[in-house]
Amino acid sequence: MLPISVKDYKKRLDRTKQSMLKKGMEVLIITESENLNYLSGYSSGSFRTDQMLIVMVDEDQPLWIGDEAVANDVKAAVWFYHENIIPYSTSSDSKMIHLSEFAAEILSQIGQSNRRIGIEMDSYFFSGSSYEFFTRNLPNAKISDASYLIDNIRLHNRDQAT
Repeated sequence: MLPISVKDYKKRLDRTKQSMLKKGMEVLIITESENLNYLSGYSSGSFRTDQMLIVMVDEDQPLWIGDEAVANDVKAAVWFYHENIIPYSTSSDSKMIHLSEFAAEILSQIGQSNRRIGIEMDSYFFSGSSYEFFTRNLPNAKISDASYLIDNIRLHNRDQAT
């Protein structure tokens, strides 16, 4: 059961998209677990879960990309379509795959590789390697720092239920 209504999650998503547009962003990559929870309803309960939420201004629902070991838990917790939950494995055949490399591949596959992408860069969960994977695999994207974008929305709305 969700802690708030689907309608309230959609309001949060709409506020996020409005803030993204004001900052010139078309895609937002969220790596902070509290911000991921704020928009999705999923709380990993662990700092060891590789995951990110991707918001696109022209899509009704976000994408969750993360560790395949928790994908079923995510499906039980979020308000959006299960088709938007994309699990990944840290290894494929003989090579290791980084979450950011996998996410960049997904963004390319769904036509988001030329967009203005904001990333929560000042995050415990976003490393220099993550940045390198995005810039190398999305060379035509304009990447900018979106740290605190959702934090500011949450702060602004702290006295409201959503």
